[in-house]
Amino acid sequence: MSKENSADRRRYRRVDTGYPVTLFCQGETYRVKATNLSIGGVFIATKLPLQAGALVHLRLNLPDRSFIQATAQVRFIQAEVGVGVRFLEIAESDLAKIHEIIEKTAVEKDTDDLPGVRLRDTRVRLGVKLMIEGKDRFGQVFTDEVYTEDVSRRGVCLRLSRQVGVGDLLKLSGLEGQFQVEGVVKYTHQSDGSWRVGLHFLTTPKRWVMMGMAVSALSQWEIKPVR
Repeated sequence: MSKENSADRRRYRRVDTGYPVTLFCQGETYRVKATNLSIGGVFIATKLPLQAGALVHLRLNLPDRSFIQATAQVRFIQAEVGVGVRFLEIAESDLAKIHEIIEKTAVEKDTDDLPGVRLRDTRVRLGVKLMIEGKDRFGQVFTDEVYTEDVSRRGVCLRLSRQVGVGDLLKLSGLEGQFQVEGVVKYTHQSDGSWRVGLHFLTTPKRWVMMGMAVSALSQWEIKPVR
């Protein structure tokens, strides 16, 4: 990755997303996922053989059923992960939607943070029993029982017996019905016949592990130690 591309990526504030994207490129249509978004562009999780400099048209679907459209150019490529594209043509109204998404996300993070506690970098090795739902890399719907390996305010790491893709949306639930959240897959690693998956929450669950709270507060739920 060139220094110019790196600077380009850092220019704008970015937020994590899991929005579906319809990508039009060279006469073909593809269904992909946007894993983060900024005023300047978007990162798309895909293994499509796109080339740096390629022009694409994209339609990004938002949770309120509205959408954003833009003509964009591929700026950088991460092999087997995805591509970063920069907006070239986009309506002012769509830029306003992106700005609203970014500002809303920033406010939610500020509201959720606990005074005097650094939540973003704090992780606890804890095995919490949860149910996970989604689609695997082959498009098969699944529901599995899993234990987390570690947890933080904004995500979890867990092991799956099946492969999922970076950018995929998965749903977690558990803790006697008190916990439900959607997350986007940030990374996967194969190890010992299973897949280690990092999941970033799209929203901050209200009933989750609060950093600074004694772990014993979770003893009412089924938990096992992680070694």
